[in-house]
Amino acid sequence: MTKMPEGFKYWTLYEGIPGGDYNDTDWWMTSAISEKQLLTKTHGEDIPAPEWIAFGDPKLKRSLYLYHHEDDAHPDRFYEMEKKMTVFGFGRKGIDKYLDSVPQSVSIGLLESDEHGEIGRAISGNQGEHWK
Repeated sequence: MTKMPEGFKYWTLYEGIPGGDYNDTDWWMTSAISEKQLLTKTHGEDIPAPEWIAFGDPKLKRSLYLYHHEDDAHPDRFYEMEKKMTVFGFGRKGIDKYLDSVPQSVSIGLLESDEHGEIGRAISGNQGEHWK
């Protein structure tokens, strides 16, 4: 994000389905939560630096991750919506928006692994300017 209207706040949002079909056994994890969490468990607090979350399907050894390049203390919200999809926002809590500055960068990546350490290493190896 490079521009924003003065006096407004925003979030960055991902909505999708790990593995192409919603299942309660699909999972998420963050930079701070290394154990896979079922999609039925929500998340609503700030993800500490490095700010990333990954989603996956237990039948597949791959992940989709979202990485927020700028650390902040704003809440980051995940929930499953009507057992149809995952909904995640950096700088979001409920319908409240918290991101209040630019520039901000979010990267989305696919990785042929579902291991916390490998996801973290992939993100830390891709923090250069060419990624923004």
